[in-house]
Amino acid sequence: MIQPIENKQYTYFYVEVGILFILVKSLFLFVIVRLLLNICSYSKPKIYLVIKGTIMSTTIIPTEMTFFARFESDILSGKKTITIRDEAESYYVPGTTVDVSTYEDGRWFCRLNILTVEPIAFNDLNDFHAQQENMTLAELKAVIHDIYPGIEQLYVVNYALVK
Repeated sequence: MIQPIENKQYTYFYVEVGILFILVKSLFLFVIVRLLLNICSYSKPKIYLVIKGTIMSTTIIPTEMTFFARFESDILSGKKTITIRDEAESYYVPGTTVDVSTYEDGRWFCRLNILTVEPIAFNDLNDFHAQQENMTLAELKAVIHDIYPGIEQLYVVNYALVK
């Protein structure tokens, strides 16, 4: 029996299985994961299967990204080519394309190709990152501090505008 247990970041599914599972493990997991991908909200980045004490996970590839409306013109003009996010938004996958909308009202405005996702410490941000964000370093650090107060571990998501 599969029992979903929700929390703020993840959906957990506890699976009770018997001997038959051992024989058809691969097929069973494939079917379960496909079903879970179809029924789970895509806003949750991970699904965990707990099978007799063993945790198996699969990552849902995000298809959407939001930005504050004030960044829209810089993104569309190509002046802003990265975004710096916290761990909760570090799950973008290089080589994929995402639909982009405004955070405030959900208005779609473009598509972006995800090029790279790299971890960075707040103190390691430099003028090059600021240039890619179309800001000064002081402005960039102030904006990050306002959005993610006290966060030290961040992720640089490099992207290209789909034309």
